[in-house]
Amino acid sequence: MSLIDRVDYRERPFAGKKVYYSGSIRGVANSNPNFAWNLVQHMKDNGANVLDEHVGARNRQEMSEIFYERSGIEIGAIKDLKERARVARKQDLKWVEESGYLVALVTSPSHGVGIEIQHAILKPRLGLNKTPILFLVDKNVVNEDKLSNMITGIDTETEGVDFEIGVYENEEEAKSLITNFLLKH
Repeated sequence: MSLIDRVDYRERPFAGKKVYYSGSIRGVANSNPNFAWNLVQHMKDNGANVLDEHVGARNRQEMSEIFYERSGIEIGAIKDLKERARVARKQDLKWVEESGYLVALVTSPSHGVGIEIQHAILKPRLGLNKTPILFLVDKNVVNEDKLSNMITGIDTETEGVDFEIGVYENEEEAKSLITNFLLKH
């Protein structure tokens, strides 16, 4: 019996899907500190492999522990802050390359999120898989028409990007948007 035969897709509908979750770590925090954590857990509970689940962590220590565990790097092995930043950047971009899907919180500006999104968009030019992208926007914070032109200006025809913008008012709506996105692709 193959692994596919043993997976019950009704219970774990995202099984086999590698997701990169992109959200602001140092920028504007969500008003609900558990919001990102709950979104990541929703994807994991439904079978997704969230490559960078540390981004959804509830605090810095948890974030660090999850990052080092997922990356295989020994905690405390890198003392130099500049080297730690290089390692984190390299690892995050590697995870973007490995992912089959990108879910990005874009309510507030973040340099890191922008770089991760652009890297996902450019993957086919690098000989890597095309990665569908879900942009999540909190309607309570920003109107969709206030999003960056770098997102709303994506031309699916010339850039070959498969993306959608999901506007939510609460956590359950955000989870529903993620579910529909991951089941559709």
